[in-house]
Amino acid sequence: ANVAVHHMALGRTNAIFLAGGRKGGVYVWDGQGDPLLVTSIHGLLSIKHAACSEQTFLIVSDSGKILSWSAQKEPTIEALRSVPCDVPVSQVACGEDFFLALSEAGRVLSWGSNKHGELGLSSKLSMRMDEPTIVPALQSQRIVKIASGMRHCAALSEEKKLFMWGSNMVGQCGVKGADSLLEPTRVGAIAGGGGGEGSPDDLVELVACGHYHTMILTTRGALYSTGLNRDGQLGNGSTQNSDLFRPVYKISSLHDISIIACGAAHSIAINKNSQVFAWGDGSKGQYGRLGAKGANLTPKTMLEIKKGLRFSAAFCGANSTYLLSVDEALTTEHCNLVNRRISEWQPSIPILAVSWNVNDLTPNQKSLDWLVNSLGSVEMLVIGLQEIDLRSGAFVVDTAQKVQRNLLDCQDYDRFTLFWET
Repeated sequence: ANVAVHHMALGRTNAIFLAGGRKGGVYVWDGQGDPLLVTSIHGLLSIKHAACSEQTFLIVSDSGKILSWSAQKEPTIEALRSVPCDVPVSQVACGEDFFLALSEAGRVLSWGSNKHGELGLSSKLSMRMDEPTIVPALQSQRIVKIASGMRHCAALSEEKKLFMWGSNMVGQCGVKGADSLLEPTRVGAIAGGGGGEGSPDDLVELVACGHYHTMILTTRGALYSTGLNRDGQLGNGSTQNSDLFRPVYKISSLHDISIIACGAAHSIAINKNSQVFAWGDGSKGQYGRLGAKGANLTPKTMLEIKKGLRFSAAFCGANSTYLLSVDEALTTEHCNLVNRRISEWQPSIPILAVSWNVNDLTPNQKSLDWLVNSLGSVEMLVIGLQEIDLRSGAFVVDTAQKVQRNLLDCQDYDRFTLFWET
């Protein structure tokens, strides 16, 4: 059986994964050890979306119900809390201390802290809502995408209109002259990067929020960014903050972008040819060797990515990047998939991986000779959620025999994955 991750959400040090297939389910990770299956709902609920903050996990069932639990507690039946919501929900998002939900009808709901106007309710900054409340300013719009940073929010309408609200202290909402926006405000990109107010005629295809910056892809195919730029995460060649959406520095291959994602201080873009571009802080291994020496102020191509792979999504944590491949038998992602920060692998960064469905292997591929020959240069082997670290010495026969036994007894394992240095 094949267990493939189809959605994930990342906090500073935790994560939640949604997997499909016979052994699919919800997995949570606290930054240490292996991801844990949430057994309390396994086999009982089918989950379609998820989000997380440092304090809270949110999941959305296929019927549109929201469940939450504290990230500091085991996700037992007793710990799970149903979030009271009168409408079925399709998406959720988490900020530092607030939450967003998108109803199946395209309405945005918010709850939690409103210290910086994150709830978009045109209310006093000190107000806090304990239950999801419709954001009034967006009721005339059919929203199709929501996103959140630590203290700011974005919503994209069916008509490609972008709305921003919340904290704007470093310009992350792209509106000049306002420390915060108490209700959703339509914003647009600055054509040609000139000064002045944003052009509301510039329609937006994609939006992604980092902790304190925002990136958009316009319908014209151009990338723009705004907000905090201390580590070059805006990709415009400088480290100066911006309070307006301005163009990301364009290199010749940075075109036909189809996927964007933002972390705390780095940004990712992927084009239709599955070329991956990264910029901003890379000192913690957020995008492999490309950023190992620090920040890149303009987009650079991630040459470490294996050619021929096709990607369906990118997800950024504070200091991590995950890429989901549509190629079932071959995936590429950072080593955070096996629960290690890339910086812990220095100076070798085994960013590439080959993953096989165990039950699809031929008898020859399960043989000892094939394993010894194939795994000789591998640094890490993962079978199911079990890690075998091969960096301490040469690949030896007794390790191969252990691997072979695991592969032949497939009841507890769906896949095995090999990581190697490029």
